[in-house]
Amino acid sequence: MKMTFRWFGEGFDPIPLQYIKQIPGMSGIMGVLDQYAAGEVWEKSEIARLVDQAHAAGL
Repeated sequence: MKMTFRWFGEGFDPIPLQYIKQIPGMSGIMGVLDQYAAGEVWEKSEIARLVDQAHAAGL
């Protein structure tokens, strides 16, 4: 099992990814793109941006 943390995204969550990375045993995040309505298709570029942010923080 991998330990992950819910993150609402830049501008939506007051906790930066660098702080989440400091939690012992943390290996990743569960992120959302809140700017999209339920059922709306997420843009691939927005998904890639979220993944890149997590990777840049070491998650």
